[in-house]
Amino acid sequence: MVVDLTNPSDPFHLSFDHRFPGHPGNILVCILIINEMKSQLSDAEFITIVRQLAKHFAGEPFDLDSVKFEYWN
Repeated sequence: MVVDLTNPSDPFHLSFDHRFPGHPGNILVCILIINEMKSQLSDAEFITIVRQLAKHFAGEPFDLDSVKFEYWN
């Protein structure tokens, strides 16, 4: 994936994400659109949400109990 380094409003602009929201350190490189979508979710929560959405788009029900939203405020 090509990462934009010059235009901060580009969804593919370089961004940094806290692996666990609100905790210092443990920062990962990502792109802005993924960082915005991940918001206040841990890596595991975000991956679970994405997988649940994929299943939902394929016609299966979304499992609301699959994510604890531990860091959501």
